[in-house]
Amino acid sequence: QNKSRLENRMMYLYGKHPEFINSWKATTWEDVRSCLKENEISIEFTEATSRTGNTYGAIILGSDYSEPMFVPLGSEGELASIYNKQALAYIENDKLYNYVWKKLEPYLRGVKTIYFSPYGLLSQINIEVLKNDDGKQMNKKFKIDRLSSTANLTQRKSAFASKTATLFGGLYYNTDTTTMVNRSRAYYTDSVRPVSS
Repeated sequence: QNKSRLENRMMYLYGKHPEFINSWKATTWEDVRSCLKENEISIEFTEATSRTGNTYGAIILGSDYSEPMFVPLGSEGELASIYNKQALAYIENDKLYNYVWKKLEPYLRGVKTIYFSPYGLLSQINIEVLKNDDGKQMNKKFKIDRLSSTANLTQRKSAFASKTATLFGGLYYNTDTTTMVNRSRAYYTDSVRPVSS
């Protein structure tokens, strides 16, 4: 019975905040494309399986693309062999820049902002600071945002549409539940009621 009341309360609150329900729907590449401006691009690094083995690649999408583009980069073994974990030595590694960014350069013309999501070993490398052929770090040439998934672009867009917020402060972490319930009663309104336990 308590579980049923809790579920009913959750559904009531979700009804008041539909952005939670909207975030559950599957995101398509068209949704991501609609969030990109003219001079922005999204890059989702991934791994693809082919007859010759697994290949790292980049799925690239711009606001004017009719469909995403896949650019193969190379094998994970190849990446591991050129990645040097010592201090910042990998920043000066031309082979690492060539593996990650060189094949993507044609798609970066006219781009000011890159949103990207790394994959596998690329998640351990700060690819934003790799230097191009002119010796310029990528994050000095472009505005670069690392995301856990490029699908997060759709959530960021909808987050700005919200006109309300809930803030919590003065939290007491070592308080017993009776004291917590009594203190919270001071903040009840007609639209906010606690769930009975």
